Amino acid sequence: VPDLASAPDLGEAAGVWIAADRCSRVATGDAVDGDDLERILPARQGRVAAFDCTFAAPKSVSVLHGLGSVAVTLAVQAAHDAAVSAGVEYLARHAAAVRDGGRLVPTGLTVAGFRHRVSRLDDPHLHTHALVVNAGVGPGDERLLALHSPPLYGSSRAAGAVYQATLRKHLTDSLGVRWSVPVWGRSEVQSVPARVRS
Repeated sequence: VPDLASAPDLGEAAGVWIAADRCSRVATGDAVDGDDLERILPARQGRVAAFDCTFAAPKSVSVLHGLGSVAVTLAVQAAHDAAVSAGVEYLARHAAAVRDGGRLVPTGLTVAGFRHRVSRLDDPHLHTHALVVNAGVGPGDERLLALHSPPLYGSSRAAGAVYQATLRKHLTDSLGVRWSVPVWGRSEVQSVPARVRS
């Protein structure tokens, strides 16, 4: 079990801005401040304020993160964070658009990430809630318009696949882990027994 006293950053993480649109007045990598989040989230009644895009590690990776040495835990955490960023970047490139005058216009995304270590049942479950703010800058001016949501929904599976592939690459490079054959884009670490993953 990791020695948390020697690695204080292994506890529940503060929220971090994973992506920041040019009008959000926050910076990528900064901690999420409650006042900033409240200011940025659309408050109009009846409008969806944000979309929760959750990126979750396979169970075997969550087990490594929860029960490994401090060095292993930190390597898994770094790989997970990099993979989440890659998934969000995919969404920003392929699914970020606002509708203006009947046409779709590309825009940026503002995304707050909240990393968690366990499930609601306290089982190892490394995952990040990527809160995508439902606002993007319109063309030519600084108006904030609602995101066109169908591309976000349509790209969610591909963004998840980018996350999984990036996670595998980072963990293979940093820890030398070997993987099972992917099923629906997800692989398990071969050295973690199946009975532990259930």
